[in-house]
Amino acid sequence: ELVVGGFGYRGRSEAESEAGGVTLVRRDDFWLAGGDIELDAGPINLSGIAYYRRHEDALLQGGEVNYFAGRGQVVWGVTRGWTVSVAYEEVRSKELDALDTRKVSPHVTWALRQNVLLTAEWRQNLSDADRSSGVATLDVAF
Repeated sequence: ELVVGGFGYRGRSEAESEAGGVTLVRRDDFWLAGGDIELDAGPINLSGIAYYRRHEDALLQGGEVNYFAGRGQVVWGVTRGWTVSVAYEEVRSKELDALDTRKVSPHVTWALRQNVLLTAEWRQNLSDADRSSGVATLDVAF
C-alpha cells in the first residue's frame, strides 16, 4: 500500500513585551509547505516527510528565517511482538546555523501484551558527536 500526501499552512504569531511603560507587539507571519509518503510493504514500512518553512521575523529582530526539515524512517516488524526501526532527521537553514542538525535514531519496541508497549530509543546527533540521548517509554492503553 502506498500513501502520498501534501500539506500547507499559513499563520501568524504575536509576541508582546513591555519596556519603560510602552507595550511592543511584534508579529511574525509564516508559512510552510511539504509532503509525506508511506509505503507499507508487509513486514517493512518506509515513510518520509519533508517541508519548507519561512518566517518573516522569527527572532523578532527584523530578519527572515527559512529552513528545510525532513525525516525518513524504516520500520521492520520482526515478529508479532517485536519491531525495530531507524529514523533519520535533518534540518537546514541558511539564516540560522543553530537550526542545522542531523540525527539518527534506532528504536526497538516490544509488545508485552496487546495494550502494553515497551520502547527503547537512542538518539545520536550526527552534527555534534558529543550530543546523544537515550529514551525508554512504557505505553499502556486502557
